[in-house]
Amino acid sequence: MTERMCQATRQKLDKATMLRFVASPEGQIVLDIAHKLPGRGFHLLPEKEAYDKALKTKAFLRELEVPAAPPAWADIVAQLEKDALNRVGLAKKAGHAHPGWDAVKYARHLQGVLVATDAGKDIQNKILGLDVPCATLFNNQQLADILGLPAVSLVGISALHTWQALQKVAKARTEG
Repeated sequence: MTERMCQATRQKLDKATMLRFVASPEGQIVLDIAHKLPGRGFHLLPEKEAYDKALKTKAFLRELEVPAAPPAWADIVAQLEKDALNRVGLAKKAGHAHPGWDAVKYARHLQGVLVATDAGKDIQNKILGLDVPCATLFNNQQLADILGLPAVSLVGISALHTWQALQKVAKARTEG
């Protein structure tokens, strides 16, 4: 686990759970979702409150030394959502996403379960018996589209990086 400090809250956490920003060669501040872009990184908790504090204290300017404004919070959340959905699709291709109740029930080593926002009460009641974290982030159609299936109400996720991406979306959507 590699720790980084949030430039707004000064908390040290695993870098995989944080947002990373870098200055592009054009002088723009960009979100580095994969944590692989070159340059000095600026780490931030994936929370609007931390983002607002970083803006207020001019932490982006101080740390990245560029006068450009960072992306708007709504754009950051949209990028995180797109990345998380793509990771779910890739996880399915790799055998690490398990759509449907039977697949979730019998899957091993689940990091968490992604439940459709419009899942029925029967699905929600079934997952209460599982001893695994759950996230409700996308609707049935969004999950079905990314997985190439006609309908999906829940997906078990066994890939750690995919689950971490989903957790970032959940935190980013939460208003401080």
